[in-house]
Amino acid sequence: MVALASFDGLGWSAEESPAEKLARDVASSLGSVAPGEKVSAMEKALRLAIAAGDLPGRRLPSIANLAVALGVTPKRVETAYKALLAEGRIVERVDGWFVTDSVWVERPESAIGSRKLQPLAPGSTASDLFPAQAWLRYLDRAAADYGGASFRPGPVGGMPDARRALAELLRTRLGLDVTAADVAIVTSRARALESALAVTSGIGNEIWIEDPAPGIHRAVIGRLHRSVVAVPVDARGLRVDQGVQMAPVASAAIVSGASQFPLGYPTSGTRREQLAQWSVENNSFVIEDWRGCEAGLSGPHQDSAAPWPNTIRIGTLESLCFEGIGLGWITAPRSIMRAIQAELCTIEESPTMSVQSAFAAYVSSGLVNEHIARLAGARKERLEALELGLLGTLPSEAEVRVDLRGLHCVTRLPPSIDCAALAGEAAARGFGVRALREFYADPNQAANGLLIGWCGTPARRTYAAATELAHMIASARSVAAKSQDLPIPTPRPLHVV
Repeated sequence: MVALASFDGLGWSAEESPAEKLARDVASSLGSVAPGEKVSAMEKALRLAIAAGDLPGRRLPSIANLAVALGVTPKRVETAYKALLAEGRIVERVDGWFVTDSVWVERPESAIGSRKLQPLAPGSTASDLFPAQAWLRYLDRAAADYGGASFRPGPVGGMPDARRALAELLRTRLGLDVTAADVAIVTSRARALESALAVTSGIGNEIWIEDPAPGIHRAVIGRLHRSVVAVPVDARGLRVDQGVQMAPVASAAIVSGASQFPLGYPTSGTRREQLAQWSVENNSFVIEDWRGCEAGLSGPHQDSAAPWPNTIRIGTLESLCFEGIGLGWITAPRSIMRAIQAELCTIEESPTMSVQSAFAAYVSSGLVNEHIARLAGARKERLEALELGLLGTLPSEAEVRVDLRGLHCVTRLPPSIDCAALAGEAAARGFGVRALREFYADPNQAANGLLIGWCGTPARRTYAAATELAHMIASARSVAAKSQDLPIPTPRPLHVV
């Protein structure tokens, strides 16, 4: 990992050429990097410079000149350039290396999406990269096709084309073996959860949830006047044995899909078998919340996608589109889907025909795949920016776990740091950081730390926010150390587990 000493100064000056400026900036960022890490460090520095949007069409330093400026062999520079060439960020011409003319420039705000982009907010998607103009064209086409009806709710469970598009995405992105007959489209993830819980109402009143868990789980259960049973999780997933002790005949268990939210742990095969066995023996349901995993960086998760009996899966399409799109999804075995469809018929709200039609066109045109590819590169840049911003400033006791599917990281901090107060201070500065304690039902089980998002804002903005947050954490640790007469900790490089 390398700190970009001049990250905020990547613009060009009148006194030097862009190539000279880039070489100087990259060189300054490699000063303390070990020789074996310089290739990856060069790639990251160049990738972030390109993402800033100042370079489309610009000539890059020659391999020989950059090698001299950086004090490395030409072979190392060539390796870094070829990695960027493979990503489509640069091109090689007869007269040298150039940044791609059509490189996607990160915009400060999206033309679509109802929420202001907030640095470090967990759960925020890269809405600023969404192809808004194409989406608006799809909406216009729907208005032409359906007239005034385009603004009315679509059929219960979704329009046929939209359901086929959804099934295709769930197969390719999550590895779920589903067809259009196995899925339904609803207005939100919360509505999907309500519908899933509705079909369990005749079994019992108690619902297992993970502890910690997204707040939406407790909120929806409360709205339905059901009882929450908060079951602890560990590095292997939900503690099924403790759930059985606490509520052996609960009607359902709400668990995370590919990785536990917010801690990021995948459910082990043994725990999955235990949960499946419990659900069969008690005729209970397992409700998997895939919360934004559709556009996670690590691709389909075949183990998590394996079929369970009595399993209902829910999610949202925000991570593949934009926040506030109003498209949630639900899938289950067909015998259960019939009950879900019947429950949906009692609800008047449904995504509008125009939005469903636009979504179907977005998928069938292949634009969604282009967007996913664009997201992959941008999100890696934003994660690198987060790491760069935190580098070397966190106290030695801190531990960071990055969840590539949930698109956030968990930063565990020493008990002496008041993370709730720290999150409040971050909020006052406009950052979306959350204290881990917010997600726990049992305060005695709560881990001390922060939940930090990293993909909702462009890399430069993420870096600046992460740098400021790192100094806030270091300051809070120093104050705590002084008040308790402890030695002030020495910062250490970020360790991602």
